Amino acid sequence: MQIVLVAAAVVSLLIKEWTTAVLLIVLTLLNAVVGLRQEGRAESAMNALQSRMKARARVRRDGTEAEIPAEQLAVGDIVLIAAGDQVAADGRIIEASALQIDESALTGESVPAAKDAGTLSGARPTPGDRTNMAFMNTPVTHGSGVLVVTATGAETEVGKISGMLSATEKEVPPLTKELDTLTLWITGAAVLTMIVMFALGRHRDQAWDVLFVSAGV
Repeated sequence: MQIVLVAAAVVSLLIKEWTTAVLLIVLTLLNAVVGLRQEGRAESAMNALQSRMKARARVRRDGTEAEIPAEQLAVGDIVLIAAGDQVAADGRIIEASALQIDESALTGESVPAAKDAGTLSGARPTPGDRTNMAFMNTPVTHGSGVLVVTATGAETEVGKISGMLSATEKEVPPLTKELDTLTLWITGAAVLTMIVMFALGRHRDQAWDVLFVSAGV
């Protein structure tokens, strides 16, 4: 729509339809300003939301406990978790007291998984079978525990899934495809109508400026 308005304004200037040209330019600028303000407000709201949602972790370093931003965690850190916490990184559980973690986002299980510090047998168990592991971005629903960080960021199970999703080509939703097709048909019909009106008008020896205003209306 912006392109159509700009094109119409340029043609109006060429045929010296000053009032129409000024009106179209004002509409174009107003539309652009409104769009920029809306985008700015949406970006500000998103930044504020992200700042409030920054994860934090309680760690044990040099014998003392401290709370730090989750992005500062490193492999080998000792992290303390309890009911209500969000696990900030993948880690091996070394202490657990009635610990349960909701891993539905990873495993699809509808009930929280019980966790303990026991050693697993078998080769390469799935995340759902790793009862001695806690995974990033999973909420602790019951109990408490202590874990040693084994992976952070993109190296976590959630990070790997996110990487695979970002590498997958995004498909356009069917509704968007239908709307795009409808827009093309409407645009084509409008252009064809203008061409026919110009052709008929010139056949009747009407002036270019009159034809342009009539076709634009």
